[in-house]
Amino acid sequence: MKNFTKILFTIIFLCLFKLPFAQWVQVYTLPSCPFSIVSSGDKIFACTVVNGIYISTDMGMTFTQSNTGLNDSSTRDVIVRDSLLLVGTRTGVYRSIDYGVSWNRSGTEIPANIQSNVGELIFRGDSVLVATWGNGIFLSLDFGLSWTTINNGIEDLYLDCIFEHGGRIFAGSPTGGGIIETDDFGQTWVTRNQGVPRMWADPNKYVIITSFSNIGDIIFASTRGAGVLRSDDHGLSWIEIPTPNYHIWRTLTSDFSLLTCHDGTGVLKTDDLGTTWTDMSEGLALYTPDASIRSISKINDYIYIGTWSEKLYRRPIDELFTHIETPELENCFKVYPNPARDNITISGLLSSSNLIQVYIYDIQGTQLMHDQSYNQSKIELDVSILKTGIYFIKVLTKEKIEIGKLEIQK
Repeated sequence: MKNFTKILFTIIFLCLFKLPFAQWVQVYTLPSCPFSIVSSGDKIFACTVVNGIYISTDMGMTFTQSNTGLNDSSTRDVIVRDSLLLVGTRTGVYRSIDYGVSWNRSGTEIPANIQSNVGELIFRGDSVLVATWGNGIFLSLDFGLSWTTINNGIEDLYLDCIFEHGGRIFAGSPTGGGIIETDDFGQTWVTRNQGVPRMWADPNKYVIITSFSNIGDIIFASTRGAGVLRSDDHGLSWIEIPTPNYHIWRTLTSDFSLLTCHDGTGVLKTDDLGTTWTDMSEGLALYTPDASIRSISKINDYIYIGTWSEKLYRRPIDELFTHIETPELENCFKVYPNPARDNITISGLLSSSNLIQVYIYDIQGTQLMHDQSYNQSKIELDVSILKTGIYFIKVLTKEKIEIGKLEIQK
């Protein structure tokens, strides 16, 4: 009997030991797929494809529907600033000023028809921009009370995603128009399709663009059919980064890591700008709707994803993004003097790309400084703001990421 008990305990222990420790954990099932997830304070808001807005006050463990005044429950995207929420629907935009308790139609300037099917909304400072499937792009200077069309130069008015970085605004088409960009806040738009691949089924059209994100000044555009596109020159041109699955719905970045959300194959991650990829889909049933990720968001200490199976999963950020650690390998770049007091020179910065970015972090991983240069083999930095201690330097080029250690002695 004792031997049997011992054997049974051993089997149970081994089974428990083999259970995956780091994985996605389901926290809730919504009535329909959550297309967008955002948070404000202790509230999480999920907009669903056919059932409107749901609100959680317990980190996503439970949700309550909140559609008072929302006449179109086919919601597409939601953005939040304090108590103000704007949600895009199949027929335009709705606005809430009470954390989603009640909704009102946002501005009559956006037609209430299927041509105003919203792809995405963004804040740019105190302004709001919305991309629509059919009516182009609208701008609001009063937090969604009124809207103005800003379509000068746009040939394809079907737009699915919109993104702002460094004073430039980018938008992507789901119907073959590719990528457009403005640097004058929408007064004029220009196409930025250099390097953007064509659709395999229709070479007269460009691949479908689904989302944008960035790491420093490097911009990523995810696609349906061509993986990830990357621009090292502020969106003027793009290069294709092959991924294990070419169909991507959304992306998310943190420091130097990029997460891609795929259609049927879960979540992938790259820490070296797409040279290598790691599967981060533990806990998801691959090749099922559970692994078709339609939304992703960073909320407090978790990453949340919404799937086509109508489920909401979350996973601790620490399991997905690599923290800065003391480098074990010798780097190509050199830092001198080191230890330093006020100024340092970083040399050996060789790259086929003209853009080189340098970041300095403290030992907790907090970014303290960022500098960039073009076509230089060395960079001189004033580090007088840094206190005595140990810091880490990350050098980002087109080819790779390198990490070095810096000591400051005052």
